[in-house]
Amino acid sequence: MLSAPMGVFINFVLEQYNYSDIVHAKLGDVVIDGGAFLGETALYFAERVGLHGKVYAFEFMPSNVELIHQNLAMNPQYHTRIEIVERPLWSDSTTQLTADDRGPGSSLRSVNDASEHTFMTISIDDFVRNQSVPQVDFIKLDIEGAELATIEGARTVIMTFKPQLAICIYHKNSDFWQIPQLLHEMVPEYEFYVDHFVPFPNWETVLFARVRS
Repeated sequence: MLSAPMGVFINFVLEQYNYSDIVHAKLGDVVIDGGAFLGETALYFAERVGLHGKVYAFEFMPSNVELIHQNLAMNPQYHTRIEIVERPLWSDSTTQLTADDRGPGSSLRSVNDASEHTFMTISIDDFVRNQSVPQVDFIKLDIEGAELATIEGARTVIMTFKPQLAICIYHKNSDFWQIPQLLHEMVPEYEFYVDHFVPFPNWETVLFARVRS
């Protein structure tokens, strides 16, 4: 697998998107992997969900998408479990945005110059409806500050399926309270957990949610 050593350690050793086997992707799950980067998380989830699961890996930066395809080529056993969606997640599917290609720190911004390369957004609600996805069991978002907007665009999916969630909240200070407040409004039965995976710098703080058992 093509990845940085820290990426391997965080995703496969620390299991950043598994909270103590309380909130995690399970066999047969349908997973939304928002911010697939080089495909490490997509491969991790594909192993977790097994033969009958599915992973929709959202990544739009061309340099990252190329490396995802290379990683999938080295792991052909997961081809049928992973589908790459080359559009940025957002609150709607009609916004044109551009992005700075800074590897794992790539972020979206408004289009200011007609000559800039633009990307058309997509919401999780629209994707699930248009692709007739029968269920969503787990949503992971690490999308450099677009998490709150993307949750707004997943309102129907979240309220209907009540999936388990792993949402990065370290990109904006306000995400620490705005994201759990919004999710509680959508699904009052959610209970929340927070974990942190890199002591310095202030990276990889994840909000986990599941329906109270």
